[in-house]
Amino acid sequence: MDGKLSGISKTKYITLKSKYHNQTHSIKKSGINCLVNFIETERCTELWFLFHFLKNSTTKRFENYKQLEDELKKYRPNYEKSNSYYKSLKGGLFNDLQCNGGDLSLAMKNSAKSIESKERDNRDYTYSEVHILLKALGII
Repeated sequence: MDGKLSGISKTKYITLKSKYHNQTHSIKKSGINCLVNFIETERCTELWFLFHFLKNSTTKRFENYKQLEDELKKYRPNYEKSNSYYKSLKGGLFNDLQCNGGDLSLAMKNSAKSIESKERDNRDYTYSEVHILLKALGII
């Protein structure tokens, strides 16, 4: 969500979300009905990766991607946000997280806690809704 924090990007995002989020949209010709839900992670997906390693969820404000990446690199020192990095991982990214000390159940708990604290503290940073997506898809 780096690009959606201010300015025209934020305005466009809010407009899209208010139009489509939690709404059922239909394609009449094909008879398809789809419920659309936006799943957010603020600052970016690397927060979800970091949640695999933290014993407790965090409310730390990451001012930019670099700060979050530096925190993640404490656990995955060679991490980089690139296709070549992801392709180099045997078994994929989530297998790599699990095999190197990460824990999916911990990430799920931290993600849920981040939403609870976001709502409780009226905070708009450092949260992830990925656990909601994984549950909705029946993965967890």
